[in-house]
Amino acid sequence: MIVREYRAAFAFFRQHLRLMAAAALLFILGTLAAAAALWIACERNPSLLASLLQQMGTFFDAKDLSGPDGQIAASRLFLSNCYAAALAFLLGILPLLFLPVWPLLLNAALLGAVAAAALRTGMPPAALAAALLPHGIFELPALILSDGLGLVLCRSMTRRLLGKTEPLPFWALAHELSRLFVLGVVPLLAVAALIESYFTGWLTGFFL
Repeated sequence: MIVREYRAAFAFFRQHLRLMAAAALLFILGTLAAAAALWIACERNPSLLASLLQQMGTFFDAKDLSGPDGQIAASRLFLSNCYAAALAFLLGILPLLFLPVWPLLLNAALLGAVAAAALRTGMPPAALAAALLPHGIFELPALILSDGLGLVLCRSMTRRLLGKTEPLPFWALAHELSRLFVLGVVPLLAVAALIESYFTGWLTGFFL
C-alpha cells in the first residue's frame, strides 16, 4: 500500500520536474546573492555585522524552539517547519501571483545571511558545514519541494482562471499535491528536526 502511494507520488513529481528544478535553482541563486550582498555590505560597514547578529538572535528567539533544557526541541522545530512548508504550499491557491516564490526567497536569503555572518565572525568553514549540512540535506529539499508544490498549484489555478484546459480536475490535483506533501515533505522535515536537535550541536563542536 505505502509503496504504491510513494510510486504514485514520485510519478507526479516527475511530471512537474521542470518547475521543481526552477524552484531549486531560484533558491540556490537567492542564497548566493544574499551571502554575497551581506559580505560586501559588512566589508563596507563592519559595524553592520553586530547589528545583524542581534537581529538574527531576536528572530530565532521569537520562534520559541527551545525546550525546558534550553536546547532546540525536535517537536517544536518539526511543527514550526511543517507550518512554514504548508503555508508556502497553500499560498499557491491564489492564481496569478505565484506567492510561493516569496517564502522560497526568504529562506534562501536567511540561509545566505546566516552563512555569511558566521564566516565573517571567524567560524571555520568546516564548523559551518557541520552546523548546516547534516540537517540541511533533508530540510532544504523539503522546503524547496513545498514551494515547488505551491508553484504547481498556482500555475494550475492561473490556467483555470484563464480558461485553459488542465489535465486533472481540481480535487484530483489537490489529492496529488497533498500526497506528495505528506509522503515527501513531512518525513524529510521530521528527520531534519531530529538531526538538528540531537546531533548538529555535538557535531559542530568537533570543528570549533
